[in-house]
Amino acid sequence: MSGMDMGAHQSGVDGHVLAVVLRLLLLVGSAVAGGTGLLRPALAVRPGRRAVAGAAAGAVVAAAAGVASLVALPVVVPVAVAQIALVLALPAVLARPVPAAGIGAALGLLVLVETLAGDFAADGVVAVLTDVVFVAAALVGIGVTVLAAGRPRWRDGVRPGRITALAGAVLALTGVVRLSESGIGLDRRIYSSAVGLLLVAAVVLPVVAAVVVGLRRAVAVVATAGTVLALSAWTAAGALPQPPAPPTPGVPLLSSVPVGEAAVPVLVTPQRPGRNLVHFPPGAGADLAVATGDGPLVRAVPRPGAEGTWAEVDLPAGRGELMIHSGRGHGTLQVDAGDGPGIPAASGADGPECAGAALGGLVAGRHDVLTRCPADGLEDADADALRRLVGVLASRSVPGIAVAADGSPRSRQAAEVVRRAAADAHLPVRDSPENALVVVSGWADAAPRLHALSERQASLPTYAQGVYLAPWLLHAPVVNEALTSFLPLRFNPRDAQSLEYSVALENGFGGENPSASGFRDWLRARRDRPADAVTLYASAQVSAMPMEIRSPDMADMSMGGDYPGQWVPGGTIVPVSGTLH
Repeated sequence: MSGMDMGAHQSGVDGHVLAVVLRLLLLVGSAVAGGTGLLRPALAVRPGRRAVAGAAAGAVVAAAAGVASLVALPVVVPVAVAQIALVLALPAVLARPVPAAGIGAALGLLVLVETLAGDFAADGVVAVLTDVVFVAAALVGIGVTVLAAGRPRWRDGVRPGRITALAGAVLALTGVVRLSESGIGLDRRIYSSAVGLLLVAAVVLPVVAAVVVGLRRAVAVVATAGTVLALSAWTAAGALPQPPAPPTPGVPLLSSVPVGEAAVPVLVTPQRPGRNLVHFPPGAGADLAVATGDGPLVRAVPRPGAEGTWAEVDLPAGRGELMIHSGRGHGTLQVDAGDGPGIPAASGADGPECAGAALGGLVAGRHDVLTRCPADGLEDADADALRRLVGVLASRSVPGIAVAADGSPRSRQAAEVVRRAAADAHLPVRDSPENALVVVSGWADAAPRLHALSERQASLPTYAQGVYLAPWLLHAPVVNEALTSFLPLRFNPRDAQSLEYSVALENGFGGENPSASGFRDWLRARRDRPADAVTLYASAQVSAMPMEIRSPDMADMSMGGDYPGQWVPGGTIVPVSGTLH
């Protein structure tokens, strides 16, 4: 552990500038003192007064920052005291090569630990190795330039100019590796973000220091300053959160926008020129509005069958900004609509489902261009599930089937699949109170239809054989509109995989509840697939759920209760059949 507690440091990144400044001073001062001591055995004579003064200056800076940290910040006190003692002892033993090198190595190790502990990006092997190499090269470069003040005599074979040049080259190369590994070096974040600019400084400044030749009295200070500033830039860059990747045209944009003191999650689909949906999860609040550039303010409002709030905005071609307003303030989101064609279904009645499907891929780490929406066509797996559902209804000898559809391509195709399967099973298709209702429309049509049906069922027998929903209607704002409904599914909403998706979605987008369409895209992004077996599930308020269909191989029949990742909050969903054939 280092002298400064990293919990305090991270809170400093959020707003306490003092913690960041003190940490930089502590690191830089320790690096100057430690590098000087580490390179002391390379001198054949006692270091000159200028070298001792340089090491002492670094020690004073580090000691002052350490004492200030002890007073003002939560720190690991024994380690902080030890670090202060080491930097103050270094100038006193600089005349003795072995003790000076020992103290220098200890300080160098502390600098490395501080750098690694404070680096947000140091969570991979490459990032850790670049930190190690950069700190080591910086210590060598600083040490040799400080000791070179006064032009002392070096041991045979030691060429301080070459060491400085080599250290500068290693620092620059390491910076380039970090830039490439972070991805910043390939886009505009290299000049539009603080992290990008600091990493560029960490690359350029060592080159400037290495170019300074001769190591004369006048230029030793310049060379040292260049390396010290490079180390400072490297440390500061690691202490800042990685800037988000720039938006890609046609890829739905998932981001978080600072509005006042809160970070508001936001999803923009399809991020193409023309009409787009801007979605906020339920936890973001109900007082949000959106504007594009100088355009009018559009209030985000609820939509049928969907969660949270939604604003319809028109994005111009190319790069632009969305202004997010609330009662707490406003924030800015960078967008890039490109110049490709729009996707009408992404902002129409089925737009929320399209956004939910894209969100499933985004929380799985995939950022694919959106080319179609779920309502654009019927999936083979869903067509098969509907056929099996009709087969179950036929086996129960229901008097007939009523079909509820809307005008989307998927709904029309699904309605045709149901009608053909019913004809094959000799089931009449007509709207009658004693029949079963099969709903194959989208969220926007299904939710108000089920709400009105629930109100009718409270006073009149309506669809006595039950209400059956297409698989894509498994979404809490839809299924919770029905007292009880049944869905043919290829996955268990209560198993580990589906709960993992639900929790990832909840964590990644402000408490959003899962949907079957989002789960499908999440699985595709992970290159997984649900089982081929289709099982009938019942979704209901616990007190209202009848057990109409039973099978010896039913599993997971526990009902009710809240649990992490629950698909139907306030209700339950359980299997009520075996595999449908």
